[in-house]
Amino acid sequence: MRSRTLFVALAAVTASFAPACAQSSDDTGGLVVPAKKDAGADTATSAADDTGSPSTDDTGSWTPPADTGSTTTDTGSWTPPADTGSTTTDTGSSTPPADTGPTGGTTGIACTSDAVCGSAGDHCTAFLSPVCAGMACTNPADSSSSSGYADYSPCDSDAGVCSPDTTKNDGSGYCAPKCSIPLHGGAATGCLTGDTCIPDLLDSSGSSAIGSCEGGACTSDAECAAASSTYAKCQKETMNCVQTTQTFGAAGAKCTVSTSGTSTPNCVCLAANPTSASTTGYCANLCITGDASHGCSSGYSCDPLLNTTYFTAIPTGIVGYCAKSCSTSSTCPTGTTCQSFGGPSVCAP
Repeated sequence: MRSRTLFVALAAVTASFAPACAQSSDDTGGLVVPAKKDAGADTATSAADDTGSPSTDDTGSWTPPADTGSTTTDTGSWTPPADTGSTTTDTGSSTPPADTGPTGGTTGIACTSDAVCGSAGDHCTAFLSPVCAGMACTNPADSSSSSGYADYSPCDSDAGVCSPDTTKNDGSGYCAPKCSIPLHGGAATGCLTGDTCIPDLLDSSGSSAIGSCEGGACTSDAECAAASSTYAKCQKETMNCVQTTQTFGAAGAKCTVSTSGTSTPNCVCLAANPTSASTTGYCANLCITGDASHGCSSGYSCDPLLNTTYFTAIPTGIVGYCAKSCSTSSTCPTGTTCQSFGGPSVCAP
């Protein structure tokens, strides 16, 4: 397991008025019909006027026939055809694709064998909760980094982060499962139960941080043996399952980190990052924030020492250092001062 402090490079009615213009002409004369002289006798049988009418008054009325309905009675009926189902019978079967994780890669999914992890290079890694990880990756060049390469970058279709090989400092690394860490308190998410989340960098949105799931959080050899017959020992100082345990310096002991990154004595040395000369600090075992079963001994606090410019509270469920508690810098080991990172004050570089 590795551990690093979080660095950040950071639309009308137009009346159809045919004028009743009577076509006229001056009427200057009168029409005279000459009278005809009746010289004969009246031969009518009666001199009385004919007062009858040549027509007969219509004193009756017309009643339409009663409405008797349709002239054609529909005596038949229509029955729809029986529903015989789909015209095509599906005689095949469909097998859903394997679950390749939330972003398309296999890194970070639980596994029982390498076959589950696909052919892109991931293997079923023997963490406490076995997980697909390990495909080769390369971080891009970064002139602002001491190694000349970015510390971390996405890998395996953004399912993981490229954890650098700090012994080579050539940008190479392996793809580790990705976890998400809140900036204002709360629990980290993304790692399988038993595996641990280490803070790496802020994500592009600036709303959370990205970490990588590493190793596990063992407290005994039995836990490791249950996960792997090869990595069956628990290095309690780092909570890692290993093949063979090493001797570590006692918690709180003075330590020195060389420019090559090695610590004397062998331990997680809480000291400033060495550049041109070795730096001094003290041995600080690893722990998990908010987890009493992976906590620190009396006089020490589990603190990931995150940048308070971005983190307003210490997240839970991430890897931290068992940092020495303090009230003033005078009680801190050489190379450290008394500082607060959103929790109790601790001695830190």
